[in-house]
Amino acid sequence: IRYGEELLIEYEVRGDTHKKKIPPLILISFVENSFKHGLSGAVENSWIKIKAKVNEGQFLFTVENSLPEAGTISDQEKSRVKSGIGLENVRKRLNLIYGKGYDLTIAHKTTYLIELVIYYT
Repeated sequence: IRYGEELLIEYEVRGDTHKKKIPPLILISFVENSFKHGLSGAVENSWIKIKAKVNEGQFLFTVENSLPEAGTISDQEKSRVKSGIGLENVRKRLNLIYGKGYDLTIAHKTTYLIELVIYYT
């Protein structure tokens, strides 16, 4: 609501999610970061894409967001993004819960992309 119609948000869930469970709040850090860091300084032409897909044997969750233009991010914001405390805590939780039963990819190029795959046995 705060961003109005200037921010485009796409949300998609595919596959049979019935009786599929993941730990509470494990995905919230990824979504929160897309708003907190992806929209810093400028909302105009910003977008966030959130996708969840259940295939046989795996859960795929992606969050991708546009990045602010160079020069619009404050030094304080840059240091917060680099610290990555929230993402590090999520990695620790994933390791405790799933061990090697997940893959987490974070790509920061022309967009910011997080891809989490959890493998079901």
